Amino acid sequence: MASPTNTKVNIFFEAAGGTSPTGWTETFYMPGISLQQNLNSVVQQYVSPRASLLGMGARIQSIRVSHVAADRQTFIQFMSGKQGQPDLFTTSPQDDYDPTQVDLLLRIQDAIGKRRQFWLGGLPDSVTDQLVQQGVTGAFVNSPVFKQWSNAITGLGFQIQSIAMKGPPPVYSYNAINLVQPIMVRKRNRGRPFYLFRGRRLA
Repeated sequence: MASPTNTKVNIFFEAAGGTSPTGWTETFYMPGISLQQNLNSVVQQYVSPRASLLGMGARIQSIRVSHVAADRQTFIQFMSGKQGQPDLFTTSPQDDYDPTQVDLLLRIQDAIGKRRQFWLGGLPDSVTDQLVQQGVTGAFVNSPVFKQWSNAITGLGFQIQSIAMKGPPPVYSYNAINLVQPIMVRKRNRGRPFYLFRGRRLA
Protein backbone atom coordinates (compact mmCIF):
# COMPACT_ATOMS: atom_id res chain seq x y z
CA MET A 1 0.00 0.00 0.00
CA ALA A 2 1.13 3.55 -0.62
CA SER A 3 2.61 5.50 2.25
CA PRO A 4 1.02 8.83 3.23
CA THR A 5 4.40 10.40 2.45
CA ASN A 6 4.05 9.67 -1.27
CA THR A 7 2.74 12.79 -2.99
CA LYS A 8 0.80 13.00 -6.25
CA VAL A 9 1.22 16.17 -8.31
CA ASN A 10 -1.40 17.20 -10.86
CA ILE A 11 -0.70 20.16 -13.13
CA PHE A 12 -3.81 21.52 -14.85
CA PHE A 13 -3.62 23.24 -18.24
CA GLU A 14 -6.14 25.00 -20.42
CA ALA A 15 -6.04 26.49 -23.89
CA ALA A 16 -8.44 28.61 -25.88
CA GLY A 17 -10.33 26.54 -28.46
CA GLY A 18 -12.10 27.27 -31.72
CA THR A 19 -15.52 26.96 -30.12
CA SER A 20 -14.70 26.17 -26.48
CA PRO A 21 -11.59 25.88 -24.29
CA THR A 22 -9.80 22.58 -23.88
CA GLY A 23 -7.90 21.21 -20.91
CA TRP A 24 -5.41 18.51 -19.97
CA THR A 25 -3.23 17.44 -17.06
CA GLU A 26 0.32 16.35 -16.35
CA THR A 27 0.83 13.95 -13.44
CA PHE A 28 3.96 13.20 -11.45
CA TYR A 29 4.81 11.80 -8.03
CA MET A 30 7.21 13.18 -5.44
CA PRO A 31 8.79 11.95 -2.22
CA GLY A 32 6.87 13.34 0.72
CA ILE A 33 8.25 16.27 2.65
CA SER A 34 5.03 18.11 3.29
CA LEU A 35 2.20 18.98 0.93
CA GLN A 36 2.90 22.69 1.29
CA GLN A 37 6.63 22.32 0.69
CA ASN A 38 6.08 20.10 -2.33
CA LEU A 39 3.54 22.55 -3.74
CA ASN A 40 5.95 25.43 -3.23
CA SER A 41 8.75 23.51 -4.94
CA VAL A 42 6.62 22.71 -7.99
CA VAL A 43 5.35 26.29 -8.30
CA GLN A 44 8.83 27.77 -7.89
CA GLN A 45 10.85 25.30 -9.97
CA TYR A 46 8.49 23.75 -12.54
CA VAL A 47 5.90 26.34 -13.53
CA SER A 48 8.30 28.76 -15.24
CA PRO A 49 10.24 26.18 -17.34
CA ARG A 50 6.97 24.50 -18.37
CA ALA A 51 5.19 27.77 -19.20
CA SER A 52 8.15 28.75 -21.40
CA LEU A 53 7.26 25.81 -23.69
CA LEU A 54 3.63 26.87 -24.13
CA GLY A 55 2.29 28.66 -27.16
CA MET A 56 0.09 31.73 -26.93
CA GLY A 57 -3.42 30.87 -25.82
CA ALA A 58 -2.31 28.02 -23.53
CA ARG A 59 -1.51 28.35 -19.85
CA ILE A 60 -1.02 26.48 -16.61
CA GLN A 61 -4.21 26.93 -14.65
CA SER A 62 -3.34 25.40 -11.28
CA ILE A 63 -1.25 22.91 -9.32
CA ARG A 64 -2.67 20.30 -6.96
CA VAL A 65 -0.67 18.11 -4.61
CA SER A 66 -2.19 15.37 -2.49
CA HIS A 67 -1.15 12.29 -0.55
CA VAL A 68 -1.33 9.09 -2.55
CA ALA A 69 -2.84 7.36 0.47
CA ALA A 70 -6.53 8.17 0.72
CA ASP A 71 -6.41 10.60 3.63
CA ARG A 72 -8.01 13.31 1.44
CA GLN A 73 -5.37 15.91 2.31
CA THR A 74 -4.84 18.28 -0.62
CA PHE A 75 -3.23 21.62 -1.37
CA ILE A 76 -4.14 23.62 -4.48
CA GLN A 77 -2.63 26.78 -5.91
CA PHE A 78 -4.17 28.67 -8.83
CA MET A 79 -1.88 30.74 -11.02
CA SER A 80 -2.26 34.51 -10.79
CA GLY A 81 -1.30 37.36 -13.10
CA LYS A 82 1.08 36.16 -15.80
CA GLN A 83 2.19 33.18 -13.76
CA GLY A 84 1.88 30.01 -15.85
CA GLN A 85 1.54 31.91 -19.14
CA PRO A 86 3.96 31.76 -22.10
CA ASP A 87 6.96 34.07 -21.79
CA LEU A 88 9.11 32.95 -24.72
CA PHE A 89 6.80 32.11 -27.64
CA THR A 90 4.79 35.32 -27.71
CA THR A 91 4.50 36.39 -31.36
CA SER A 92 1.19 35.59 -33.07
CA PRO A 93 0.35 33.71 -35.23
CA GLN A 94 3.44 31.47 -35.40
CA ASP A 95 3.66 31.22 -31.62
CA ASP A 96 -0.02 30.39 -31.10
CA TYR A 97 -0.41 26.99 -29.47
CA ASP A 98 -0.94 24.22 -31.99
CA PRO A 99 -4.59 24.46 -33.14
CA THR A 100 -4.65 20.85 -34.38
CA GLN A 101 -3.54 19.55 -30.98
CA VAL A 102 -0.33 17.95 -32.22
CA ASP A 103 1.74 17.10 -29.13
CA LEU A 104 5.22 15.73 -28.48
CA LEU A 105 5.20 12.19 -27.10
CA LEU A 106 8.08 11.38 -24.75
CA ARG A 107 9.25 8.41 -22.74
CA ILE A 108 10.15 9.07 -19.12
CA GLN A 109 12.12 6.39 -17.31
CA ASP A 110 13.53 5.74 -13.85
CA ALA A 111 16.81 4.21 -12.75
CA ILE A 112 15.43 0.66 -12.60
CA GLY A 113 14.02 0.79 -16.12
CA LYS A 114 10.37 1.47 -15.36
CA ARG A 115 8.90 3.77 -17.98
CA ARG A 116 5.75 5.56 -19.02
CA GLN A 117 4.52 7.72 -21.86
CA PHE A 118 4.29 11.44 -21.37
CA TRP A 119 2.51 13.96 -23.59
CA LEU A 120 4.03 17.43 -23.85
CA GLY A 121 1.09 19.55 -24.98
CA GLY A 122 0.26 23.17 -25.70
CA LEU A 123 3.35 23.69 -27.84
CA PRO A 124 3.54 26.56 -30.33
CA ASP A 125 2.36 25.81 -33.85
CA SER A 126 5.82 26.68 -35.23
CA VAL A 127 7.45 24.13 -32.91
CA THR A 128 5.09 21.28 -33.80
CA ASP A 129 5.54 22.12 -37.50
CA GLN A 130 9.31 21.90 -37.00
CA LEU A 131 9.02 18.59 -35.16
CA VAL A 132 6.82 17.12 -37.89
CA GLN A 133 9.23 18.24 -40.62
CA GLN A 134 12.57 17.54 -38.90
CA GLY A 135 11.64 14.75 -36.51
CA VAL A 136 12.28 14.72 -32.78
CA THR A 137 16.02 15.18 -33.21
CA GLY A 138 15.43 18.71 -34.49
CA ALA A 139 16.37 22.04 -33.01
CA PHE A 140 13.58 22.24 -30.42
CA VAL A 141 14.51 19.18 -28.35
CA ASN A 142 18.15 20.30 -28.34
CA SER A 143 17.29 23.85 -27.31
CA PRO A 144 18.15 25.35 -23.91
CA VAL A 145 14.47 25.89 -23.10
CA PHE A 146 13.61 22.21 -23.62
CA LYS A 147 16.64 21.11 -21.60
CA GLN A 148 15.68 23.52 -18.82
CA TRP A 149 12.26 21.87 -18.64
CA SER A 150 13.61 18.30 -18.63
CA ASN A 151 16.20 19.29 -16.00
CA ALA A 152 13.37 20.63 -13.82
CA ILE A 153 11.76 17.17 -13.86
CA THR A 154 14.89 15.42 -12.66
CA GLY A 155 15.93 18.28 -10.37
CA LEU A 156 12.65 18.20 -8.47
CA GLY A 157 12.92 14.46 -7.97
CA PHE A 158 9.68 13.75 -9.85
CA GLN A 159 8.92 10.03 -9.73
CA ILE A 160 7.19 7.28 -11.69
CA GLN A 161 4.61 5.14 -9.89
CA SER A 162 4.94 1.46 -10.78
CA ILE A 163 3.57 -1.82 -9.43
CA ALA A 164 6.13 -3.56 -7.21
CA MET A 165 3.79 -6.45 -6.23
CA LYS A 166 0.50 -7.23 -7.93
CA GLY A 167 -1.23 -8.25 -4.71
CA PRO A 168 -4.08 -8.03 -3.91
CA PRO A 169 -3.74 -5.40 -2.69
CA PRO A 170 -1.14 -4.06 -5.13
CA VAL A 171 2.03 -2.56 -3.70
CA TYR A 172 3.45 0.44 -5.57
CA SER A 173 6.98 1.72 -5.80
CA TYR A 174 8.09 5.28 -6.54
CA ASN A 175 11.40 5.89 -8.27
CA ALA A 176 12.96 9.14 -9.45
CA ILE A 177 12.89 9.95 -13.17
CA ASN A 178 16.37 10.04 -14.70
CA LEU A 179 15.58 10.00 -18.44
CA VAL A 180 13.29 12.14 -20.61
CA GLN A 181 13.41 10.94 -24.21
CA PRO A 182 11.44 12.37 -27.19
CA ILE A 183 9.74 9.67 -29.29
CA MET A 184 7.42 11.21 -31.89
CA VAL A 185 4.80 13.87 -32.54
CA ARG A 186 1.17 12.94 -33.04
CA LYS A 187 -2.33 14.25 -32.58
CA ARG A 188 -3.81 13.99 -29.10
CA ASN A 189 -7.40 14.59 -28.09
CA ARG A 190 -7.98 16.85 -25.14
CA GLY A 191 -10.98 17.26 -22.87
CA ARG A 192 -12.64 20.21 -21.22
CA PRO A 193 -10.86 22.49 -18.73
CA PHE A 194 -10.79 21.60 -15.07
CA TYR A 195 -12.53 24.46 -13.32
CA LEU A 196 -13.69 22.64 -10.19
CA PHE A 197 -11.90 20.29 -7.83
CA ARG A 198 -14.45 17.91 -6.37
CA GLY A 199 -14.28 15.33 -3.63
CA ARG A 200 -11.37 16.76 -1.62
CA ARG A 201 -11.06 19.32 1.10
CA LEU A 202 -8.42 21.98 1.42
CA ALA A 203 -5.92 21.38 4.20
